[in-house]
Amino acid sequence: MTSSDNASETMPVEITEQDFANYLRQNPDFFERHPSLLSQLVVPHPQSGQAVSLLERKVIIMREQQEDSQRQLSELIKNARNNEKLIQGIDQFSVQLLSVKELEYLSRKLSDWLRENFNPEFLAVMLDVDKSLLGLLGDADSCTCTTKLPESTLRKIFRSDSNAIKSVAAIPLRYSDLGVIVFGSSDHKRYANNSGTRYLDQLQRLLNTTLTRLSG
Repeated sequence: MTSSDNASETMPVEITEQDFANYLRQNPDFFERHPSLLSQLVVPHPQSGQAVSLLERKVIIMREQQEDSQRQLSELIKNARNNEKLIQGIDQFSVQLLSVKELEYLSRKLSDWLRENFNPEFLAVMLDVDKSLLGLLGDADSCTCTTKLPESTLRKIFRSDSNAIKSVAAIPLRYSDLGVIVFGSSDHKRYANNSGTRYLDQLQRLLNTTLTRLSG
């Protein structure tokens, strides 16, 4: 056996932090077998930075996880309630559209019904527009949510309210003419670019069907 072989046998193996972390994951009962370490190990408090025991830090983490779960649950409940209101609004709106016999009457009532059933912060109803305006909204056929409309386009749609609007949802209409319904919000998250358009698509189908019936 050479001297180099002896050196390799006696040389201590370096243990990295990752090795230690992996060991703890593989041995979750480690602190059960060494309970005294729980009170001896100290880690910084996540807010104050003061040293606390590992046990205290675990309690803090569990509390934060519970609060995060509560926030997620509250958000789910809020979304469920909002969806329920939307469904009720669409149902009522459908009944109102079925009662319409003349296009002129719908033109007069449409803004009121949309506000009554969906409570938009800002609303623009245009039943006769140029195709170029629909193109500026992103798509001449599909419903769109966006936070990226230029100020010039917002002025064309909302006029004096344009400065307050941070996001919009557009519902293009196609019947004998071209039209568009645009909801606006001062909250850039309300109609963010990644927002779904499921309910907007339902409104689009209802309106296109009614407008085609009345203008045919």
